[in-house]
Amino acid sequence: MRNLTILFHSGILLLTGIFAFAEPPSAAPAVNQEGPGKWKPDYYRALVIHDAGNPVESDEGVRAIRAKIVEKIKSLNISLGKIDMADKSNIDGNTAELLKMLKPEKFPFTVIYFPENSDVENPLWAGYMTPEEADIIAESPARREIARRLLKGESAVWLFVESGIDYKDYRILNLLSEEIRKIGSDPLGNEIPVQAETGGKNLEIKPGKPAGMSIIRISRDDADEKFLLKILNDMEPEIMNVSNEPVLVPIHGRGKISGLLAGDEVDREGIRKIVELFSVRSVDSEKELNLGTALLLSVNWDGFAGNKLSVDGELPALRDFSGNFSMDDVFPGENLPASDLESRSLTTGGGHVVSARPPFPMKIINIFLVSVIGTLILLFWVIITRSGK
Repeated sequence: MRNLTILFHSGILLLTGIFAFAEPPSAAPAVNQEGPGKWKPDYYRALVIHDAGNPVESDEGVRAIRAKIVEKIKSLNISLGKIDMADKSNIDGNTAELLKMLKPEKFPFTVIYFPENSDVENPLWAGYMTPEEADIIAESPARREIARRLLKGESAVWLFVESGIDYKDYRILNLLSEEIRKIGSDPLGNEIPVQAETGGKNLEIKPGKPAGMSIIRISRDDADEKFLLKILNDMEPEIMNVSNEPVLVPIHGRGKISGLLAGDEVDREGIRKIVELFSVRSVDSEKELNLGTALLLSVNWDGFAGNKLSVDGELPALRDFSGNFSMDDVFPGENLPASDLESRSLTTGGGHVVSARPPFPMKIINIFLVSVIGTLILLFWVIITRSGK
């Protein structure tokens, strides 16, 4: 009897240790962890208006933007069309009103509209296309970095537009980074089931490994990002015009923006809902993520599908964004390392997301709990054996 008691409690101790240290089984991948290939790109619409004396083919600027559209690796998501002023019946109402207002003195004259699925009717850009303008329209350091991170497997990239007010920027960065680190876990880092609606039914889904997410910060006066800021301003002018508030822009898939957050909308609960949206698979989440408008990005998504091309080799960074999380210069007394403002996921050179191990303090807690349980079991066994005598 005594030997059976020892064996029984030894088994309990062993199982406790196993469950404390074993990694939970992986669930189905998050909706966005299937990669950008799942989503179709949105195309902006460029109309080149010309006349008989100034054909499209002879314009250097139009040739430059066209070259960026057909580029094999850095393909710009714009569809290019042309309209001859000799046949004004082909000019739509919005463009006709714009030409009437601007009264262009020469042709070709180019107008760029948002994608058809966007609710923005006003043109994004209108003017005389030049090679320099084509470069500004096609790319910027932050947009290149957004594409790179999505191609490497991140579920979402959070663009953080600074307010310029340090304590406000710090608070939102802290909230966002904490929620990114807690994907699929409770405040102690333990995995919890997530309720998700699928086909009208509530299903309890065990979260898989943390979805990779990261943050890119830009300032409102960044000269390199003026066109990116204009895109955001045209999408949500009421939000972007509040200059004393930071703005959060979650971007996923092939550069799709589902919405902008600022002011009262930026709280822990609001951020948590969006973070979970990017990390839980359901029919409803797929529908919601498919809404919104894509950024203007120069990347051939299909070409990078299946790791056919190297992201670092074919699409090198235009600026190093790896260190732009540090708030030491803002609040040196807080001693907040940059690692505390980053996602708990690493990206391998091949572009696959690798979830980081649980933080070291969590392992210490597990070891402590196992030791306490083991000690209690041992004491219980000693009491049992002595009472048996």
